[in-house]
Amino acid sequence: MFFDHTRFCGDVLEMLRGGVNMHSKYLIRLLDETFSGFNEYVRSDDNLFDQDSIHGVFAALAHFVKENAVSEQQWKAMAALIGEIVGGRDANLDNAACTCFLENLASRDHPLGAFLTGEPLAYWKAWSDDLEVGGD
Repeated sequence: MFFDHTRFCGDVLEMLRGGVNMHSKYLIRLLDETFSGFNEYVRSDDNLFDQDSIHGVFAALAHFVKENAVSEQQWKAMAALIGEIVGGRDANLDNAACTCFLENLASRDHPLGAFLTGEPLAYWKAWSDDLEVGGD
């Protein structure tokens, strides 16, 4: 899958594929292309996380999508983006996407899980299975 909302998004993904590490300000702009209003949220007092850290940005996104309505198309776009990130050349970005976003949302009934594939899906399933086993 390819996540290509705008030329900006395509350029950022090409940078990622080329091995350039993601900066938090570009990640915020990229995520705002899918989740309108995220840019304002992450810079507001409602955001409890560090906007200058990609880990903080993904943690803020996890809270943002829990607090706002998200369409099926947005989940599909996010799954495609996560598919580009997880297992990619930027290990720090991979770690942030997994630990600060996927782990915060992972559950068997969450709509994002239906659109994940490959390594992100395996990570999601392992995490959601651990949560459910631990909850028994």
